[in-house]
Amino acid sequence: MAGVAGVAGCTGGSAASPVPTAAAPPTPDTSPTAGGCGTTTAVVGELPEWTGPVGLPGGRYVTSHEGNAVGVIFASSLRSGPIGPTDASNKILWIVQEPRKGNDLRLTLRPLGGTEPTVRITEQANSSPGEIYPSSVDVPTPGCWSVLAEWNGNVASFELAYS
Repeated sequence: MAGVAGVAGCTGGSAASPVPTAAAPPTPDTSPTAGGCGTTTAVVGELPEWTGPVGLPGGRYVTSHEGNAVGVIFASSLRSGPIGPTDASNKILWIVQEPRKGNDLRLTLRPLGGTEPTVRITEQANSSPGEIYPSSVDVPTPGCWSVLAEWNGNVASFELAYS
């Protein structure tokens, strides 16, 4: 599974992509931490109340520009390129606010400001508790990557930093 090192603001995209807005500011129970890129900040602290009982006391995470999804980062930093069997994985737990209703999570990643290469990942809606999707998000090159997450007619946008 892949971890998320940071998230940043998106700039323009395709007609199907939402127009990102500034991410919600950290709540009083969080503090900024290293790993952000663009305009989104990675934070450490308690997860938003709406994430429900997912069994995580807090940690490092990013919030979507729309405020409807969180990516909990398990790696100390996200790494690009091939990930070997003895390397730390790029694990991210996506928690979404709107119900999944059995629909998969579709992730589309592109270098920030670019169109290629494109990385596509689909995660099944088969995890619990709550509205969660565990994933491993690997990209081929370092830099700031734009992420579009889609599930059950909903969208969320992030940017993630990879070394």
